[in-house]
Amino acid sequence: MCHRGDHLANRRQPLGPIQLIFHIDELRIRSKQILRLASQRSSRCLLPRFPLFRVMVLSQVANGVLLPFVLIFVLLLVNDRELMGSYVNSKWYNVVSWITVGVMIALTIAMVIAQARG
Repeated sequence: MCHRGDHLANRRQPLGPIQLIFHIDELRIRSKQILRLASQRSSRCLLPRFPLFRVMVLSQVANGVLLPFVLIFVLLLVNDRELMGSYVNSKWYNVVSWITVGVMIALTIAMVIAQARG
């Protein structure tokens, strides 16, 4: 039976030559995809009369909307005793963390409402 922490133990083992070549090839492919995507997205900003300020505001709104989901996921991972062992959060830290996430969710809702109103 495979435990959740087994993949962490396997990751520490050195890579074999074939695995290393596969890993490097995969990194090359990913870096080319990222470069292509970034150049396509950034070239749109060179268009005349492109609303750069509006794009910056919308990107920050997207960051703010996605942040609570990331925080919840990270807190669930950090509180998993099987994954983290003795490094799990204390109860006090969890109280502060979940209050922070709640405030972030409330602020995100307020921001979305403010953006919808104009």
